[in-house]
Amino acid sequence: MPPLSPKKTHHPWTQPHPLLNMAQYDNTNSGAAFRKENANPKAPQFAGPLNVDGKEYEIAIWEKTSKAGSPWLSLKVGKPREKKAFKPKPSYDEDVNF
Repeated sequence: MPPLSPKKTHHPWTQPHPLLNMAQYDNTNSGAAFRKENANPKAPQFAGPLNVDGKEYEIAIWEKTSKAGSPWLSLKVGKPREKKAFKPKPSYDEDVNF
């Protein structure tokens, strides 16, 4: 009897799906918006990246209601904000001479 060999099948947790090669995926002219939890009522409820003709932008979306009571979406597209570099807070544990 021949030895048992493991089946060569796709396993979703250990291997990428063969049809979804992200290196070959074209994000041009597409985007995504994700719900944002914010206490500020003027902040957008959704935000995310947007690509138009190969240029990167950010999109912000607010849920609104018209005077007639119909829901609608307000959109704003802008240049991506620069990510702020992390600056650690100064330590006040050192002895200070007065």
